Amino acid sequence: MTIGMAEVTSNGVAHLFAQDMGGQPLNLQVLGIEKLPMTEDREHLGDRWKLLLSDGSASCLAALSSSENHLLSENVLRELCVVQIKEWSVNHSHAKPFCIALRVEVISAPVGKIGNPVPYNASAGAG
Repeated sequence: MTIGMAEVTSNGVAHLFAQDMGGQPLNLQVLGIEKLPMTEDREHLGDRWKLLLSDGSASCLAALSSSENHLLSENVLRELCVVQIKEWSVNHSHAKPFCIALRVEVISAPVGKIGNPVPYNASAGAG
């Protein structure tokens, strides 16, 4: 799907969890950004953030690697921008798998919401 110059990867959220892109980056829209509460055992890690990501059809939550926090402090990463997820991992140690965005590049300033995404069920592999 494309709006202006912002293009998201078709079925990008499913590819994120399947990890089947052979190292190819994924373009996704950031629908939301939320700071996670600080806990004593994680104070040394600094601020932690979660992102609501979308491919226009499906959406999912992802933790942002603390090494990418500069994108927020520099006000580059904002809601409704399109990002390229260059490197990520999927953690399966919880009841619901979740993604960690390790390397992120903002490729578009905020644009209108792309599509009408619904939450992706990573456990079932379907939205």
